Amino acid sequence: MVTKKRKMTAEDLLRFEWLEDPQISPDGNSVVYIRRTIDSNGKYISNLFIRSLVGSEEQQWTFGNHRNSYPRWSPDGNWIAFESDRSGETQVWLLSINGGEARQLTNNKHGAAKPIWSPNSEKLLVQVRLSPNETLHETQENVATSPDASPHSSSHAKTPYIATSSTITDKGSNSKSEPERNEISSSPVLQGKPVLQVDYIRYKSDDAGLWDGKYSQLVLCDRKSGQLRQITNEEQDHSMAAWSPDGRQIACCVTERKSERFYPTCDLWIHSVEDSSWQNLSGSTGTFMFPTWSPDGKIIACVGYERVFEQEKLMHVWHFQLDTGNRRCLTEKWDVHFSDAMVGDMRSGHINPGAVWRADGQGNYITVSEQGRVSLHYISITGENIPL
Repeated sequence: MVTKKRKMTAEDLLRFEWLEDPQISPDGNSVVYIRRTIDSNGKYISNLFIRSLVGSEEQQWTFGNHRNSYPRWSPDGNWIAFESDRSGETQVWLLSINGGEARQLTNNKHGAAKPIWSPNSEKLLVQVRLSPNETLHETQENVATSPDASPHSSSHAKTPYIATSSTITDKGSNSKSEPERNEISSSPVLQGKPVLQVDYIRYKSDDAGLWDGKYSQLVLCDRKSGQLRQITNEEQDHSMAAWSPDGRQIACCVTERKSERFYPTCDLWIHSVEDSSWQNLSGSTGTFMFPTWSPDGKIIACVGYERVFEQEKLMHVWHFQLDTGNRRCLTEKWDVHFSDAMVGDMRSGHINPGAVWRADGQGNYITVSEQGRVSLHYISITGENIPL
């Protein structure tokens, strides 16, 4: 029987399901992924599912009308870290593959996100949002002691941030310097109503909305005790972190939030876990994102561009040689965008893995966007570009 065609209605959107962010287990036998739906009130709901790759079994591992996302296997395959807003603000949670309830690992007033496992499965690197002069200890202590710190209390509401001029950290040096702290002025009032005053061009985003004056900082979290140690505190956004294979270094991207440019510099930095030192690999000459370490830890691959002109946005694949400090663009001859640029009302916020290394370290797999299509390519270390 042929079904009669009809026009799509708003109710049809509630029947859609999106499968996102698949992560294969270390032993290759399972994959965890996100299934996202919309309820009748227009709220997005996402839960973790695990499917066997050697059989046909599938299990749902999180439940409820919450947003559970960003699942990441521990390297030993015994744990899954993920984000969840089940306690109010989005926090990092842990699930054991042996069963049992999920355990909340972070309890930060402003939330925590993007868990990245250390190679020995003992620590996780997470992102937290902090205001200038606000310490991680203060945000943890407020959650534990404040009687009004419920998920729906005013302490969790975003307040407008009044951006003022300040001295921007000099990122051209090889060490991270401490910038002068901004002062948050009183909110101006117009006809008895508060007004948001901004002095920087990047005052909002489609992802986070109006900037509330908080910066993304990196924190080390112990898996067993939950103890946290903040490793960044500058008035810049720190994100897209990646552990070196030996666990002794961390690569991350540092973005100047209060820049006069619409597309500000995004630098690639290396942090030593042993002596807490920092090194700027990219030298503030452009934008370099999504760092990934080669299997031998000698090269960092990333996508980005050197700022030849102000509005340049075409991403290419780069290799940073750590022993010599040299960098090389592997795809400069190709006039395409080496990243996933496909977005839409039903597909946004998806994970970009960057340039994924082949197991033998001889090249990278990367998504390429061209004329409305996204495809997969392989780029060898000699610069050979092979569409797959």
